[in-house]
Amino acid sequence: MSQKWKGLILGSLLLNFLFIGLFLGRASFELMSPKPGFPPPQAGHPPSQQGHFMHQVFLKNAAQNQTLDKQIQELRDKAHALLSAPTLDKKVYDQLMVQLSERFAQKFMVMNESIFEIATELTPEQRKAFVEELNHPPMPPKGPPMGMPPPPRHEHP
Repeated sequence: MSQKWKGLILGSLLLNFLFIGLFLGRASFELMSPKPGFPPPQAGHPPSQQGHFMHQVFLKNAAQNQTLDKQIQELRDKAHALLSAPTLDKKVYDQLMVQLSERFAQKFMVMNESIFEIATELTPEQRKAFVEELNHPPMPPKGPPMGMPPPPRHEHP
């Protein structure tokens, strides 16, 4: 296989990883963001009375996700800077894409660990409701389409 084809295939794979990462990042953002209209979990109440399991997942891993989100944004900024530089360095770009994919995988694993941890604390009936919420997460009444960034927030005095 020629060098040109190898580079083309590698580039295609990296772009696919990038798009998958963007999709998973947006999906996890939508799943993990507190939803309007849902009260936050109340301390001292069992999960069945809290009514919003995904909010529990969000609370369990919010700090770790903030760290990963910051790292992801830094890697994206580096990739954008590299792509806009006068000369391109494929090796550095590939390394950045691998690191970015690893951060998305870490974020996904954090979410999965939290989901399992919450499920272990629930009764079988509550787990059924939890799984239903995982399959059909509550969506905000308004918002950008999947994959699009949220609109800027404007603070009014």
